[in-house]
Amino acid sequence: MEFSITQRHYDIIIKQVQQNYPYESGGFIGGKDGLISAIFPVFNQDYSGKTDVFAIFPEDIQRAHLFFEKHGL
Repeated sequence: MEFSITQRHYDIIIKQVQQNYPYESGGFIGGKDGLISAIFPVFNQDYSGKTDVFAIFPEDIQRAHLFFEKHGL
């Protein structure tokens, strides 16, 4: 599957990764017709201090789904 991403959304992802380095970053991306048109960053819920772990709460997943559904993505 191929997809495209706008420069704006790409920059959002890169900024989040740079701000959280050396810790893991994550989130959700959404769009349609092969174009990423929304970013939903999620805070790392792992508080162990390890740099190679990323955890999210089920509520984060639910909020992301609702966000994308609301915007038809």
